[in-house]
Amino acid sequence: MDVDASFADPKFNHLVNLGATSYVLTLSHDDNSDWLTELSWNNTYYWKVKVKDDQGNWSEWSNAYPFTTPLHAYPWSGFSWLPESPTQGEVVVFDPEEENVNYFWTVTEGEEQYADETGPTSEEPHIKFLSSTNKIKLKVTDAVPYSCESDEQELTAQLPLPEYKEIPPIIWLKQIFAAVIDFFDGF
Repeated sequence: MDVDASFADPKFNHLVNLGATSYVLTLSHDDNSDWLTELSWNNTYYWKVKVKDDQGNWSEWSNAYPFTTPLHAYPWSGFSWLPESPTQGEVVVFDPEEENVNYFWTVTEGEEQYADETGPTSEEPHIKFLSSTNKIKLKVTDAVPYSCESDEQELTAQLPLPEYKEIPPIIWLKQIFAAVIDFFDGF
């Protein structure tokens, strides 16, 4: 591989001694240097190959084929949420790791309600989950437009604790005395 189709200063060389009919080239297998650090965004590179048969005879070089690297790195679609272990119906705030992109949040499993005037295209949506098992993913798109989509993340929303109302003991005493007074008033 080289930045010039003449291959005057190749960046990647790798000799494979296999008797196989096909081979998957791992780009970290560079016999000369760490060429990956020499790649630039928005640049055209050329590649070509030749093969050696089982008799030790080399073929001619293939034609040179170009490829162009992207204009810049693709946006990152990672995200987190708080609280990490919400209860059903509690507002969960999602926080993407990438800024200044367009966001599209998708709940692929479970039942949800967006809260606080946020929605699926909000940067930091506020979502109430109404089911215990939920899955959500995020697609981010930059201005080029390059996009990246996260894997589904599972979010478990526990059942909320039961609500109770504490009644002070004095109320019970008043009710008992009132019942006793009503009983004796009947005589």
